[in-house]
Amino acid sequence: MAANQRTSMSMPSSKKRDLRYEFVRSVALILMIGVHVNQHQYEKAGLAGTGFTFMYTVLNSLFLLCNGIYFMLSGRFALSGKFDTKEDIKKYYKNKALKLIFPILVFMFFECLRECDFVFDLHLFREYFWRVWGGNNSTIYWFLYVLVGNILVAPFIGKAFKELGDRAAFLLTGLGLLFNAFVTIGENCGHPFNWGFPLAGWSAYFCLGYCVEKLADSKKKVLIAGIVSVLSLVAIISCSRNAVFVSGLTGHSPLYGLTIAGLFVVLCNVYRSGKLKAADMAVKFIGKYSFAAYMVHLPVMDKLGHFLHLSSYNIGQIFLLIAVTLPAALLLGALLQEICVSPVIRIVEKKMLT
Repeated sequence: MAANQRTSMSMPSSKKRDLRYEFVRSVALILMIGVHVNQHQYEKAGLAGTGFTFMYTVLNSLFLLCNGIYFMLSGRFALSGKFDTKEDIKKYYKNKALKLIFPILVFMFFECLRECDFVFDLHLFREYFWRVWGGNNSTIYWFLYVLVGNILVAPFIGKAFKELGDRAAFLLTGLGLLFNAFVTIGENCGHPFNWGFPLAGWSAYFCLGYCVEKLADSKKKVLIAGIVSVLSLVAIISCSRNAVFVSGLTGHSPLYGLTIAGLFVVLCNVYRSGKLKAADMAVKFIGKYSFAAYMVHLPVMDKLGHFLHLSSYNIGQIFLLIAVTLPAALLLGALLQEICVSPVIRIVEKKMLT
């Protein structure tokens, strides 16, 4: 992704994109589909409520890394923008309203229309309003509600980080991760930690995306980050398997933070564009339409799982459903984006410029 496109989940621009970050985005999309496929097959097989199988624990811990990666990607670009003048900030908000908020509203409408059996009536629009207002916060779209809040304050956090300098910015983010650690420990000890901090929760990971690459500035540091990531993931799986922790391991826990930070650094450094043209083309396509695929993948997954009669919980069916859902969601998302979203964006941008 180019330096002037600031939000990982925003709609694509025609400007040149950094394929390293498109590769990270592609991996995150596959992991995100994996989360819902894993849960879908687990429930289909009638295993929900019977306790975690070891395979479910391992796959769930791995796939849920997508959440942290998405927040870090978003923060990596949103916080690195130019916010020196009022015009810079105004331009930022116009861009986000047009290329993030508008597409979200469009895709949410299509999903609501589908669930209302494509009947245009007063009930449809009433249902759509309440879902956008907050009803979708309890669905797979929860991520967007949290993300938009961080996006709205990004110009001020980004400007503050630049004034503070890299070390102070990382320290501030580190304090947020420390609060996350206290929250996780408190929850699992039965004594919730109820103090607050402005950059705790998912905001800490949003800001971590701005900081973490600045620390991994050598091959040795990237290798260390990868080793720490693997060891942290193993610790998460082990704790989940042995019921040492009862909540929070794949949310705001410090182990999760170390895992996603290390994985993010490794993914940013492992992809080298130009080595294989076909790979570059695939990464560009997936990165460009990853947002649209995210918004439509759930019904696609459900329909394909039913069509292929996938109802058992085994590794073959899980990865088969991921493999067919990914291209189908990308194609449907690309179609809806190019027909319903991008033309409106181009018209509005043209009006803004003229």
